[in-house]
Amino acid sequence: ANASSGQSWGLRYCHGRKKLICFFQIISMEGLLTVKFVERREIAQNTFAIWFTKPEGFTYQAGQFVHLWLAVDPSSPKENVRSMSLASAPHEEHLMTAMRMSESKFKQTIMSLAPGDEFQISQPRGHLFMKPEESRHHVFLAAGIGFTPFRGMIMDEKEKDFPRRLTL
Repeated sequence: ANASSGQSWGLRYCHGRKKLICFFQIISMEGLLTVKFVERREIAQNTFAIWFTKPEGFTYQAGQFVHLWLAVDPSSPKENVRSMSLASAPHEEHLMTAMRMSESKFKQTIMSLAPGDEFQISQPRGHLFMKPEESRHHVFLAAGIGFTPFRGMIMDEKEKDFPRRLTL
């Protein structure tokens, strides 16, 4: 697929039994939401939190992710999109994600954003969230940037006065 068709390729799922099978899923550019870059802050060595505006009416569950679309390389549409876990909780004013820096064009483009710069995100996706009816003890295991979705989940539970027991 190409950018002019309104679609881009992106590696999304890898799974299998005896053999590892990886395949590509077409990610549609339809229904993208425009957001504005707010700020970036180094939160650990070579790791940055990124805040951007929350579109009006945008709802999600803590732990979900979005696809971020940036104008990185028009000749290579797959370079323009990345899946990023939301580290923010639904009650927070802005959406937040975090990333470890690398030399990728995508991450360099994020680092060059100035407050007010616009880019697009998808509707929220994913099933990594706590079901409201689950009251059992939750244990989160994460290392490094893998903590990103758990931050939003923990902040969401804090907003609700911790109705469940959580261990990180």
